[in-house]
Amino acid sequence: MGAGVTIHKTSCKNIKIFDKERFLDAYWAKSGYSRPVIAVVRVTNKVGILSNITKILSKMEINIENFAVNKSEGGGEILMTLSIKDIEILKKIKQKISRVPGVTTLEFKRNINE
Repeated sequence: MGAGVTIHKTSCKNIKIFDKERFLDAYWAKSGYSRPVIAVVRVTNKVGILSNITKILSKMEINIENFAVNKSEGGGEILMTLSIKDIEILKKIKQKISRVPGVTTLEFKRNINE
């Protein structure tokens, strides 16, 4: 039995190995409907880093639905549930937040258990 539906970009190198008869078209709706996406930002312990990240999201008019900070030795992890209207916004968020001094990694998840 299969593992459900997996979305691949048309440029994905693995797409060639799949049975094309099982393909379905997928896209993000353009209707303005937002989806929750979890951003996991790993940071060093730096004054103002939280403010710098939230200012970027505010300027981009991204709503933060949920927020948590977990402190660790020398840094921490910021977990944010963001309301995202399309996939292109995720790329812009990653570009901008990754440039913030003290941000070590940024990844997006559909749910916290991924």
